[in-house]
Amino acid sequence: MRRLAILLAGAALLAGCAAPAVPEAASAVQAVSSEAGTGHAGSRAEQLAVLDGLVDFGADTAGCSLKTARAAAVLVEYLSAAEFEDGTADTWRAGLSGDAQERLALNWPGILAEAQAICADPAACADELASAGVETDFPGMELGGVPDKLTALGFWVCPSQANYLLFRAPADFGAKLRRHGAVVRGCGNYPGLDETWYRTAVRTQKENEQLLKIMREVLA
Repeated sequence: MRRLAILLAGAALLAGCAAPAVPEAASAVQAVSSEAGTGHAGSRAEQLAVLDGLVDFGADTAGCSLKTARAAAVLVEYLSAAEFEDGTADTWRAGLSGDAQERLALNWPGILAEAQAICADPAACADELASAGVETDFPGMELGGVPDKLTALGFWVCPSQANYLLFRAPADFGAKLRRHGAVVRGCGNYPGLDETWYRTAVRTQKENEQLLKIMREVLA
């Protein structure tokens, strides 16, 4: 099932940041892989612990490089053995404060890139992960299904400095959305974009949640 959930108002591109002294070990969900079988969701508390780790630091603050690596490692470890229940990530994100939504928009590009790097070549990431206090044996784990699960989270949006979000969806997404009573701006006439690009405004939480509900119905 192809899913797209848009709520974030990104504030800027991922900022460069300095490395700190060795941070605490990544341990929020170390028990997940032993308790949840592949293809099954962990408990709700475990799922929320993983998601909360994406926003418990700022990507533009000191020490974020290793914090990013640690958050990515926790996410990859969880997704290697389990998955998020349908709607859990969307509901979690919709309930974030404005500051937390901004942190997610800033943090996610770096976390996603690090998670993808761990999946592609965990041995090459070993030194950085060790510096971040991560002890998980990723080279000995089956990570083949994790990249698709990362993509399915749908957290990526184009960074924005206004209350608009630019995102991609199927070419017929706009037409389907209109049939459900919602409208987003098609951006196929913008230079460098095609009919798979759309823009929507960030409005009140109630309006955002209603739009997300319709989007999930259309993309289900």
